[in-house]
Amino acid sequence: MWAIIPINSFKKTMTRLSEVLNANQRIKLTKLLTQQIIDHLLGIPEIKKNSFTHK
Repeated sequence: MWAIIPINSFKKTMTRLSEVLNANQRIKLTKLLTQQIIDHLLGIPEIKKNSFTHK
């Protein structure tokens, strides 16, 4: 089984949160959430390969 993880450009991430988080905070949050997803997927034995897509 494959896991395909779409990742937006870190500079253009989570723009809907721009009223409450500045650009650096949104980038940090995106990186944190991305790492959590990757860590979780690595713990699933059925997933043999993964692919990251980037816009």
